[in-house]
Amino acid sequence: MDQRPDALDLLARTRVTFPAGYDHDGSVGARWGVDGLPVTVFIRSDGRVVHYHRGELKAPELGRLAASTR
Repeated sequence: MDQRPDALDLLARTRVTFPAGYDHDGSVGARWGVDGLPVTVFIRSDGRVVHYHRGELKAPELGRLAASTR
């Protein structure tokens, strides 16, 4: 299992600017069906999943999906 200090180091090294959470026991990933990486889940503010994508997303496709799920 990943360790939190390693995750924080990765976020700092890659200059991630979006909010990131730590799933210490894997329960969040299990709840959203994440069984491998990368996974992108679009979740509305009411908690409804509006799109789930397994695999890599290039910027243009990510932008299209984000716009279509608003």
